[in-house]
Order: sequence, then C-alpha cells, then structure tokens
Amino acid sequence: MPDQTRDVPRNKKPVNHFPHFATSLTKTPSELAFIAQKIRRHVIEMIAGAGSGHPGGSLGLADVMTGLYFAVLKQRPHQPDWPERDYFLLSNGHVCPVWYATLAQAGYFPLEELGSLRQFGSRLQGHPHQGSLPGVENTSGLLGQGLSLGCGLTTAFKLDHKSNHIFVQTSDAEHQEGQIWEAYRYAGAHHLTHLTVLIDRNDIQIDGTTQEIAPLEPLAEKITSCNWQVVEIDGHNFDQISWALNGARTCHLPTAIICHTTAGKDVSFMENNPDWHGRAPNQAEAKQALDELNQTVHQNKPAGTGHPHAQPGRGPEGLSSSRPPLGRGLAGIQMVCHPRASGDPEGLSSSRQRGSRGSVILAPAGIQRVCHPHASGDPGV
Repeated sequence: MPDQTRDVPRNKKPVNHFPHFATSLTKTPSELAFIAQKIRRHVIEMIAGAGSGHPGGSLGLADVMTGLYFAVLKQRPHQPDWPERDYFLLSNGHVCPVWYATLAQAGYFPLEELGSLRQFGSRLQGHPHQGSLPGVENTSGLLGQGLSLGCGLTTAFKLDHKSNHIFVQTSDAEHQEGQIWEAYRYAGAHHLTHLTVLIDRNDIQIDGTTQEIAPLEPLAEKITSCNWQVVEIDGHNFDQISWALNGARTCHLPTAIICHTTAGKDVSFMENNPDWHGRAPNQAEAKQALDELNQTVHQNKPAGTGHPHAQPGRGPEGLSSSRPPLGRGLAGIQMVCHPRASGDPEGLSSSRQRGSRGSVILAPAGIQRVCHPHASGDPGV
C-alpha cells in the first residue's frame, strides 16, 4: 500500500500496543469486495432511477459498510430488534443510499425495494427515518448531530450496565460543525468505551474540497485531545477495516476510525470530483458507471454467486419519483488500547486521574488477515 504520509501526525512516535487480536474475517477479502461492488451497483441504479441523490460519498463508503455489516456487526437481520445487537447510526444521512443497499444486501428487507428510493410513499427516503425500515436506528438531521445521538445512546446503555456497541458514521466535512466537537469532549470525559465513530475522510464536500472550504488538519490530534483513541486506515482495505472495527471493542477509550476513502470510488468520472457529491447521473452516465462497476464485479466474483438488480424508478408498488434532481454535483493506522505502551505501568486508570489524552497509532504496513502488532517488527509489550 502506498505511504500516505500527509495525514500521519509528525510529532507522534508510532506505537504498537494492540492486544493479540485477529481480524477473524468470516468472508475473504475477495468475497467482501464482490459484495461491495454489488452495493455500488445498487447505489447507481437507485440514484439514477430517483433522479436525485448523493453518489459520491455513497460509492466511497461501500467498502466500509460492507466490512462493518458482513464482518463485524453483531446483528440479526431477521430479528432487527435483537436486544444484544450493535447499533449503527448514520450522521451524514445524505449517503443513505449506501446504507439502504447494504441493509437490503444483508437481508433486512427485499432488494427489489431499493428501486423506490425518494418516491412518494416509499420507506426509502432521501434521509433515513427511524422505524421506517428494519435496521434503521436513527433519523438524520443537520450535519454534525449523529455523534451526539451516539453519546446519548451509549450513556443510556452504560447506565443500564449493558454492553451494546454503538458505531456512528460521520463525514469529514461534518467536523466543520461545532456540535460534533461538544460530543467528542463529552464522550472522552465520560469514558464511553462502547462508542466508535467512523469518519469518511474523502476530502470532498458539495462546494469543493474540505481543504479549500475549511481545513480540518490536524484532525486526529484534535480528537485525541478529547481523550479518544484514533485509528487511521485505508477505507478500501477489508483487512484494515475489519481489524480496526473489531479492535475498537477492546479499547478502554472511545475510538475514532479515520477511513481514507475515494469519493465516487470505481466510477472513473466520479472519483474525487465534488460535482458528484449531490448529483444524479443521467441515463448515459449511469450506463457508463454500471459498465465500469460490472468489470470489477466480475473480477471479484466468487464461484456460484449472482447479482439481483434493483429496478430503477420502480418500487414494490410502482411508486413515482417525489423529487427532481438536486444539487450539483498510510499506511493504515493501528490503535493503542491503553497508555501502558508509553511506559505507564499502572495503566489507564492512573493515567485518567492525571488527565492523559488518547493516542494516534501508526499500524504496520501490509496488514494480513490475522493481524498482530508484531507485524511491524515491534516485539510488543
């Protein structure tokens, strides 16, 4: 993997103190890649059929969502209210097409319903609504609110002595909002260890790049100052995705996973292009996008698998569109679970009393399916 040094904090020494934890992938990376490409196809079909939507971020998050739902999340799609489930909350609700497609692909509701996106009477509206679909746990609002909801939910479970883990998906541009930083400070101060935030770091928002609009760096260090652990990964590498998400469960601080992704992933004319943040492809553009995605689907296709398609513009009841087109469109980082790696023999509790902060951790290059910190040459602790 190419060295992505631009986001690596310059003043932090790489630390490798992660429990001997395996990714334990239930599917191979090629199987996960095949699922992710099917989800990307659904996203294009859905948005093109609706005539509006947000393809850029949705395509970029397909791998993260696939890794989460098909390799990590404690869930029962046919029992979505299972009391012991993990919770997933989508803060940047405009990328709900990738969430809907993932839920359908995982078996929460029929794939055929994906074609009803943004239609009158459909359960699949342009922003998620709690209770509208099995598996949809939150209603999204203004950007920057989702982490606050995650803090409240995690606090409630903590007070009830329950161990449900909460995953909150956010965008990088949301970190231009003030509310999200209040939530970071709250979670760090109250040691919400069962809270993990995923940050889609694609550097794209509707008016340009985050660097042009309102620079975020040093993002990781800002979050660690709130007493969080921060992990930076390649958001298209399934070994790193699974390993970081599973590892977040073992940490004694809330965890932020910065996922470096490509907006419009695997569609050549959409990649890294702010024009496709909130623009639906026309018929010709959708065909080109699907043709390009088909090539990668067939490259990753495991034996004996097929691909059911959503029917653009037609839901279960032939609903009609409700909206016109909108808008215009490291190497991975490994986490430290407690401060003993920095020479603290007493561990987390004493360091908390001293007010120590979280850490940004650099991962060994070339993470394998079973990942240990020794892979970097560090003998561990």
